[in-house]
Amino acid sequence: MSVKKDKVKKEKGLGVKKEDGSLVKADEHLGDLAVDKTQKISVTSNKSENEKKHSSKKGSFALVWSFIREKFSIDPLTKKRIMRFKQIRRAYVSFVVMIATLVIALFAELLINKRPLIMWADGALYFPVYGRMNYNNDFNFADNDHSEINYREFKKELREKKRGWMLLPLIPFDAFEIDSAEAPLSLSFSGTPCLGVATDQESEEPYADRLIYRWFDTNESDAVKQGESEKYVWIKYCSTDKKDANTKLSDSPDSSKQYIGFAWDKTTRTRSTNHDDYTWFKIGSQNNSFKQPNGKYTWVRYASNNKGHIMHPLPPSFKTGHVLGTDRIGRDVLARLVYGYRIAILFSLLYVFITFFIGIVIGVLMGYYGGTFDTILQRFIEIWEQIPFLYMVMILSAIFAPSFAIFLAIFVLFGWTGKTWTARAMTYRERERDYILAARSMGASTWRIVSVHVIPNIIVIILTSLPFAISGGISSLTSLDFLGYGLRPPTPSWGELLNVGIATFKNAPWILSSITVAMVCILVMITFIGEGLRDAFDPRRFTVYR
Repeated sequence: MSVKKDKVKKEKGLGVKKEDGSLVKADEHLGDLAVDKTQKISVTSNKSENEKKHSSKKGSFALVWSFIREKFSIDPLTKKRIMRFKQIRRAYVSFVVMIATLVIALFAELLINKRPLIMWADGALYFPVYGRMNYNNDFNFADNDHSEINYREFKKELREKKRGWMLLPLIPFDAFEIDSAEAPLSLSFSGTPCLGVATDQESEEPYADRLIYRWFDTNESDAVKQGESEKYVWIKYCSTDKKDANTKLSDSPDSSKQYIGFAWDKTTRTRSTNHDDYTWFKIGSQNNSFKQPNGKYTWVRYASNNKGHIMHPLPPSFKTGHVLGTDRIGRDVLARLVYGYRIAILFSLLYVFITFFIGIVIGVLMGYYGGTFDTILQRFIEIWEQIPFLYMVMILSAIFAPSFAIFLAIFVLFGWTGKTWTARAMTYRERERDYILAARSMGASTWRIVSVHVIPNIIVIILTSLPFAISGGISSLTSLDFLGYGLRPPTPSWGELLNVGIATFKNAPWILSSITVAMVCILVMITFIGEGLRDAFDPRRFTVYR
């Protein structure tokens, strides 16, 4: 026994060689192993705790994401319908283009605006696009606080005087600005009410400077006093041969007049009705120069106003910045086209969604309850639909100041009955289905049956007509604006552009062509979308009976 104990004691005192070659006592080695083991356990425990924390965070995120997917997930049937819609290429492409045009219209100020997107002036940064500044105090540029500067001219000043810089939109005009850009003076009188006469001029070359001419309105006077002398230049127009004495002389030009007659150096203010008192020239001939008996010349030019400015309509030009030209008072056609589209599409969307909501709710209630409630509402709707819409618009627009809100209210007031009949008929059919009877037997409330079961099963078919209703809303507002019962100028409007385009088609065909192309493209794309939705979502086209 003693020998064994001594052996154990010796073994306890034996040294143990470590990996680095040093000797340590066995007890110390065992302690080191215990420390290492404890460290490994602590590291493992820390790692497991981090994994638990990460997994808990991941689990909470996954829980929220699963909740969102559960609540807003698209059922397989709807996914199939969407895929069928994407396969109809013209409808899908039209939908994408319409969304793009809507986004452009909503943020039109970033592309078409007279105000810069960003401006650095005198050490300060400005964002004038969505705000108005005190120009008199900020720049000392305007005469009063309410005047807005011409940013295109101000840009030149900033660059020349090294005061700063600015970034203008792609089209530096808005829908209301009257551009003062001057076109070359015209030799013809078509659409130009004012006449400029330069008397006692020795040069045979035509003048480009409008300041040389004396401008007056042809509808107000036909006599021009020459300089310091007491002599006058008399002007008359005629439509047939200048030698025909029976032709009546006219004081103002129009499209039927072909000849212009001048009587110069007359000392009397009395108008002459004798053809022989005038020297006649065909309008637009000989550069509109008339040689006087004393060897001097009288030069003639036409313009749109008594200052010699031709601000109406300017043709499309990248040089002037008006890519679609201007209207008859100098406003950019593209700007009014885009801003008018924004008003039209927003009006139509609001009108359609509000009327659809009211019509579907009332129609569903009529179809679900039926009986006396249904009968009373039927008679009311039948009477309400007989009220002439156009007459009411004319009366209400005369009572109230026409505005976007007023017209939206009028349209909603008389436009909600359309979908009521459709919703009513479909609800009558759905309320007798087995799933509705089962829901009633299980004690489901009326609100739950209508909102959860009835409306989701009828809304798909009703919404297939949504694009056609949007197209109808745009057409209705445009028609009222065209007739003069819509939004009042200077509000940009497609109807107003259409009216101006028809009135100035002879002199400015680009106005009518621009609005016509825009309307046709938008309405055709909306029609394609409606046909695609109808083909993709109509259950009758994809139902197979066995």
